[in-house]
Amino acid sequence: MPLGYGFCQGSTKTFQLVRCIKEWLFHIIKCGLVPVATVCDQSATNVAAINALIDESNKIYITTNIHTDGFFIRGKKIIPVFDYVHLIKGIRNNLLIRDLWTNTNIKPNEKKKYASWDDIIMAYEIDKFSFLKLRQMPKLTDKHIYIKMIPKMRVKYATQVLSCTVSNFIDVILNFSEGVVKTQHGNITFSETAETTSTILSFFNDLFDSFNGNKGQGLSSILTANSGHISFWKEACNKLKNMQYVEKGTRQIIKKNSPKCLKNWFRNIKAVQEIWNILQDAYYRMLILKHSI
Repeated sequence: MPLGYGFCQGSTKTFQLVRCIKEWLFHIIKCGLVPVATVCDQSATNVAAINALIDESNKIYITTNIHTDGFFIRGKKIIPVFDYVHLIKGIRNNLLIRDLWTNTNIKPNEKKKYASWDDIIMAYEIDKFSFLKLRQMPKLTDKHIYIKMIPKMRVKYATQVLSCTVSNFIDVILNFSEGVVKTQHGNITFSETAETTSTILSFFNDLFDSFNGNKGQGLSSILTANSGHISFWKEACNKLKNMQYVEKGTRQIIKKNSPKCLKNWFRNIKAVQEIWNILQDAYYRMLILKHSI
């Protein structure tokens, strides 16, 4: 239940947002409540405001040799979290126009691995134009696949592509027909990136589920001490650290205005783990992230 609203005319400047966040949290604490986290999307102003609050706290606490990824208001630590729905759309939006290098920690004798939206287009067109009576991915439409048609704000057009359904479809084609399928438009052949693309789709499906759980089993369940979320997130952080978007075609590293969604997924995992530790210390035994962030 909202305790208050803020209204603005035009874009809110970073310093104004910082002031508002401080003021709102001050009054919440004054009322006797204990705020633990803030939630926002990845807009430039929001990210800048959060970073400014963190930097300010680190400068204050530098004398105590304490570095924090959160910020402090009246002695209370506040943990910033990004809306995971916006993060998954960010992954999709960047994959539309870039390739994803998935093993930046590559060893000298290993081959670089990339995921590509081109493989998703091929999978969709194989399914759409195959000679089978029924489609294998019936939820997918042109609005999911072709960049000019995608409703960028609706999350289902991201999650229904970054899914185990699409991942498994690609995997079946690679394993049972060696990546070549006859269709109404001729043969369609997957590229060498298809296997990595399949793996990445499954990974982000699981990562989204781990934040979106409400009912169900595994990562789709509520976060508890025995739910498996913590062990999955540890593995997920290691994978995210070794991912990087690159220019499509040239595969050059993006040096200017590089996408932040991978880094922010990493930050989110660390933030939620810290929130969970705080709640456990306060004798909470479960957390429904879907209704919390």
